[in-house]
Amino acid sequence: MCWLWFTLVQAFELFVKHLPTFTIFTFFVLIIASSLFAETEGEKLFKSNNPGAAIELLEKDIENQNISSDTYNYLGLAYFQIGEYDKAVEVFEKGQKNVTSGRKLLYFNKGK
Repeated sequence: MCWLWFTLVQAFELFVKHLPTFTIFTFFVLIIASSLFAETEGEKLFKSNNPGAAIELLEKDIENQNISSDTYNYLGLAYFQIGEYDKAVEVFEKGQKNVTSGRKLLYFNKGK
């Protein structure tokens, strides 16, 4: 039991000694992660079951080159939810041509 306590104390001392390094590293990891998983307002509106308002913002995202496979996916699903099925398929096809990742989901949602 004594050796375990000694090991824990050593680990804590090392942690405290390098705390500024861990803190800076953790800060940058959180900043990078938050930018990778950031949602646009259009995506938030879609997820809150407001497809009509989401369509407008997602279209603006595409116009402003703020594009990801998620943008096309949410836009296509929003059109599907409001009953504009042809427009939904058109968006999925456009997404398949314009993005490099996430194409499988676009193909799946397109249905072909």
